[in-house]
Amino acid sequence: MLASRILMIYEAGQPVCSDFVDAGRSLICAVFWGNFIMHCKSLLAIATASMKAFVVKEIKRVGILSVALIVACTLSATGVSAAGGCNPSSNEIAVFSEIRYRGRCLVLGAGTYVNSAQLRMKDNTISSIKIGKNMQITACKYTEIEMKLPGKKKNFKVRNPNCQLFKKSVSALRRTPLGDNNISSATVERKGCVPGVDEVAIYQHSNFRGKCRILRKGSYKNSKAMKFKNDSISSIEFSQSSGQRNTKVKALVCYNANFKGYCKTLYSTASRLKDHSMNDAITSMKVILK
Repeated sequence: MLASRILMIYEAGQPVCSDFVDAGRSLICAVFWGNFIMHCKSLLAIATASMKAFVVKEIKRVGILSVALIVACTLSATGVSAAGGCNPSSNEIAVFSEIRYRGRCLVLGAGTYVNSAQLRMKDNTISSIKIGKNMQITACKYTEIEMKLPGKKKNFKVRNPNCQLFKKSVSALRRTPLGDNNISSATVERKGCVPGVDEVAIYQHSNFRGKCRILRKGSYKNSKAMKFKNDSISSIEFSQSSGQRNTKVKALVCYNANFKGYCKTLYSTASRLKDHSMNDAITSMKVILK
């Protein structure tokens, strides 16, 4: 009976810890997770096809308490969250199939996801979004509009996008204009400075943190021209799309004003200028078309 129950939970794709949370015993679930985290890591490497057989084997080997965590891990491996299963970092977002950040989930980094296949979620099944502090997401739904062409008897249908920008986590999309279970595509990007194809973004700290500014194509002979404190640039970002570089510019960065002293040309994003011997050393800069 226990094996059948565990496999039924697996088939249903429900978060294993949800019963504990609903009963006010989320601490029990958290203790389970902590005690068996090492076992979970090894389980995640197992192929999906063999998970059911493995769960049955584990039932016999380690007993009831371990089974709850083993199943939680298998569900996590297939994209289904357990309690706290999808926790995005500061530079990520997570989408969930149920309200209040529950159900099937997926963590997404910066990029453009043009359809549900790229989102790796069924079309129109997202009900809540958890957003890292450095990120924002533009989510879109599509409605069909019938249009008539002159001289044609039949109307043809056009998909019309309707998008909304989210900068903070949303526990229930049904309360927003976008609505529940409507998202078909999305663009995930950093807040604040998002460079276009002919721009670069300069940041005060490494990994695109701190004060930032967008610089368009042109020459910046000193820090005043860049409107940025002298010798304080630690990372530079170029335009990206779907994780691929599509920038049309390169950047010449120099130690001294008027493009003098040691200079270096950057062709792609540099999250740590320290790796290029340019950390907190840039005084002048050119953003040049390739």
